[in-house]
Amino acid sequence: MNRRGYRIPDGLGKAAVKTHALQTLTRGPLTRREREAFGVRPIYRRFRPDGQQFRPQSMFRTIEASMKMKYAQIHPARSPIHCLILLVASCLTAFLTARADERLFTYVQEAEVLPKGGLEFEQWLTHRRSKANGVFARWDFREELEYGLTDRLTVAGYLNFKNTHSEGVTGRTDESSFEFEGISTELKYQLLNPNLKPIGVLLYGEATYNGDEFELEQKLVLQKNFGEKWVAAFNVTLEQEWVFTPTGTEEELALELTAGIAYKLNSHWSVGVEGRNHRVFAPGLDFSHRLADAWFLGPNVHYARGKWWATLTVLPQVHGSPNTRNGLELEEHEKIEVRLIAGINF
Repeated sequence: MNRRGYRIPDGLGKAAVKTHALQTLTRGPLTRREREAFGVRPIYRRFRPDGQQFRPQSMFRTIEASMKMKYAQIHPARSPIHCLILLVASCLTAFLTARADERLFTYVQEAEVLPKGGLEFEQWLTHRRSKANGVFARWDFREELEYGLTDRLTVAGYLNFKNTHSEGVTGRTDESSFEFEGISTELKYQLLNPNLKPIGVLLYGEATYNGDEFELEQKLVLQKNFGEKWVAAFNVTLEQEWVFTPTGTEEELALELTAGIAYKLNSHWSVGVEGRNHRVFAPGLDFSHRLADAWFLGPNVHYARGKWWATLTVLPQVHGSPNTRNGLELEEHEKIEVRLIAGINF
């Protein structure tokens, strides 16, 4: 039973969770001496001085506090076995509560950033398949290392590779090759945190160079969280590309709209849907001449455990123009795309 003045409200603070764990274990109210020994203070309000609501602490923090109460002594002296048990409890808590800064989507960017000093590695694998005729398959590989400069700003570097197999495709030379596609740098700046504000806003910039091509990408990212289960995101992306040839420089512009919604089944799994509209304008860097337009829609699944996570998306093309075959645009785009991103935090 809880002592009067120690009722735990819906928005649990750290002290409230600890008090509840200790009282539950001891089957009674804490004495003043016990509260002082474990750093527990009475809970007088549900909100911090800055007006933000207290958030529930991890259940594993409660486990750690309970184990400390059970095995620790109020007096300073502790036996070696007590110290060992406390050490194991603390390590177990740190392991179980560590979670990666995972992505719920692969084509849609979220308005989340790493904390200051955070370091994450991501492996990207994208497969594009099938043109109007012949045999076509392409694999894109990206290795990314991302670092949190501040709690709002992150920087990342990429290595890009591609493997292409093309045979009998109209307008393309038959080939089977593996190529290095250059390096990329990325900056993300979070204007509004989606976990603290009604909507999250993030600005994204990326530059890619491989010797023969230079590409810039700018992105506006919006994210909305609906309670603890639903996450929705929307992106507007502009891409400018310059291809350097012996006869001059070719320019191309792309506009991409992506959106996704995901539902968190539990602490490990989520499922969702992603949509993508990709438009290519060429020649030039304006919207005067649209070369191709394709729409994609498909499901995704996400899994996270400990410090690592993985997300898989399958995006078949559902409509395109000009109509190359069966209502699809298959010169600049493919019939289907599949993307897997896996990440681990250090």
